[in-house]
Amino acid sequence: MVRYLKAFTIVATREIEVMRSILFDIYGARSFEPIGEQSLFFAEAAALYLDSSNMCYCSCGSAVRVEFHDDDYVRLQICLSGTGRTSIGQRRVDVNSTVIVCSPAEAVLEFGQSFEQLVLRAKQSTLEKDLTILLGSQPKNRISFDLSASGQVGQSG
Repeated sequence: MVRYLKAFTIVATREIEVMRSILFDIYGARSFEPIGEQSLFFAEAAALYLDSSNMCYCSCGSAVRVEFHDDDYVRLQICLSGTGRTSIGQRRVDVNSTVIVCSPAEAVLEFGQSFEQLVLRAKQSTLEKDLTILLGSQPKNRISFDLSASGQVGQSG
């Protein structure tokens, strides 16, 4: 696997508890569990932090499931390799290299073996503030995003 954001590495570990701690403490996850053979577990994570957003890289050698609480972030997932699934309530979208997934912070992410992705996390409140500046008036409702988009016109999750 190619490592992205290598200069901003947070962790590269075979220890499930180390990864769980990072996901809970840094990213506000509420659950993290490997799926299948735990002896194959390996995960890497890196992040570049900006004022109101961050770009993260993660890879998992084995399948995992991560649940996140709702917070003020919107997540844009860009799959680099492997497959996975993102669930928000009853809506689910299969994640692969042809789909970009945009989700609110509260979501369940399931990554298959050898999964790799870049994630752009941006504060919802900052996006709304910036849009207000660009439009010259405040939107009437909270900004919402379609769950997924593919490179083909007319498809969505």
